[in-house]
Amino acid sequence: MRRAVPIAVLAVLLSLPAAAAAATRDVRPGGLHRAIERAAPGDTLILHSGRYRGPVVIPERLKLFGARGEARPLIDGRCRARATITVAANDVRLRRLEVVGADESGGSLPSEVDFSDLESGGITDSIVRDTCDAEYGINVFRSRRIDVLRNTAVGFSDAGIYVGGITDTGRGAIVVRGNESLRNNRGFILEDSNGGRVRVVANGFEGNRSRGEGVPTGVFIRNSDGALFKRNDVAGNGRFGVDLDGNSDRNRFFGNRIFRNPVNVRNRGAGNCGGGNRPDAFPAC
Repeated sequence: MRRAVPIAVLAVLLSLPAAAAAATRDVRPGGLHRAIERAAPGDTLILHSGRYRGPVVIPERLKLFGARGEARPLIDGRCRARATITVAANDVRLRRLEVVGADESGGSLPSEVDFSDLESGGITDSIVRDTCDAEYGINVFRSRRIDVLRNTAVGFSDAGIYVGGITDTGRGAIVVRGNESLRNNRGFILEDSNGGRVRVVANGFEGNRSRGEGVPTGVFIRNSDGALFKRNDVAGNGRFGVDLDGNSDRNRFFGNRIFRNPVNVRNRGAGNCGGGNRPDAFPAC
């Protein structure tokens, strides 16, 4: 027998505001900042092709997606800010964008896309290029569950993709998968990360021979332990393919191709191991 809802309870339920459904909004050049200001958490902003003026700060849980079937929208920091896109809220998702124009004149450690001190978020199928004086393409710092998937990073004076300060990723992981990091000073840096899970899978770190902040290298690992590197191609870099410093221990390497580098692997840490790499430069785990 169905029980009747008491009249007092029904009155309370009817008085509660209905949850607003997430909206999808079309955005065109000249309207991005206003669209972000007006958006509600959970909204999706569809950016149509054209040039958008940066820098951009994303303060809410939003999705910024380039429109399908069109050229990627270009977000340009115009050499006026440390970060062209600053992600300042959890669970922001970026997809099919092109991002340029970060510059050191705007502050230290300039990057095209900055994920710092966040619980979650990600960037997918996007292009980041240095057109001013940026050190990093995609910067992931002191965060927990960030996905960096199928992007291209070109021309940076430190690293195309940087992951640093990772101490705890909760039940998730930092995932760097399917990216191409090319013609930078270093293709990928993992630094000061001694906790949580970092997964670097099926990327291409190739042709990183440019002058910059360090020795040109495909993958540089500094003061970081316990990361997984799997099925990456690390080729044609300036000095080292993979370089682990003396404070980087217990990292695991499986099925990577590390070739055509002057020095394919320099392993100065302890307990770094793997299997199925070509060449097989690590002891078996």
